[in-house]
Amino acid sequence: MFFNLFKKRELTVEEVFHKYYDIICNLIQNSIIKCDFDFELYPAMFIVADISIKEMINRDIVNERILSLFFEKFLDTDKEELFSQRTDIYCDILANHKLRCECFAGNPAIRKYLLTEDIFIVAAVLGDFLVNPECANNYNTTTYSKFKINELEDFGEIIMLPIIDTFSKFSIDIKKVAISLQR
Repeated sequence: MFFNLFKKRELTVEEVFHKYYDIICNLIQNSIIKCDFDFELYPAMFIVADISIKEMINRDIVNERILSLFFEKFLDTDKEELFSQRTDIYCDILANHKLRCECFAGNPAIRKYLLTEDIFIVAAVLGDFLVNPECANNYNTTTYSKFKINELEDFGEIIMLPIIDTFSKFSIDIKKVAISLQR
């Protein structure tokens, strides 16, 4: 009983989500991106969480809590439809592995590496949405962004690599929370 006094309190789904959401927002704020990244993070992080806990019994509980965070922030029904469209795009790309990789200036070596993990794919698609919001309308055939190659390379290195790392940490922590919910 005495040792329980020193036991660290486990984080909630909401706390884990906000922790990593804030980290990524801070990264993106200092970049060339001037789109609605605030919205774009929600469907991406929802998919990362879903991938991370897809085999768990309480998957629906975690997903519902993340969705409730989204609905609290975006009461607009247009955003609800956009959220659904974005998650559909992520699922399609995860299924067919057709990745633009525009956020890394289309580098084929990086694209090949990103295709090795579903979470990396989600991060790259998020990056594509950020550098070229038109990708959300037609991911595979829209024209490329207005950014120069060196700007995209810098964005990939300075912003996207830390986002990939953050998504990986988010995945680990959301699994821990999902496991704690099973107890």
